[in-house]
Amino acid sequence: NRRRRGIGRAIMAFVERYCARRGIGAIELAVNKRNKDAIAFYRRMGFVRTASFIKDIGDGFVRDDYKMRKVLSR
Repeated sequence: NRRRRGIGRAIMAFVERYCARRGIGAIELAVNKRNKDAIAFYRRMGFVRTASFIKDIGDGFVRDDYKMRKVLSR
């Protein structure tokens, strides 16, 4: 198990630095509503839920997700 080793936090820090260097003011993502661990992680990283959506992706499958967003400090 690779959880709780700081890898996700390190990746997020890298992405935030990358965005900041390019003048990107926010990060947006989608996460499955049932993925409680991921939702909790993104909240700890400063993301807030901005919307929910259901999208047909074909073959009887749907995305049932939350949109989450983090505004980056300047």
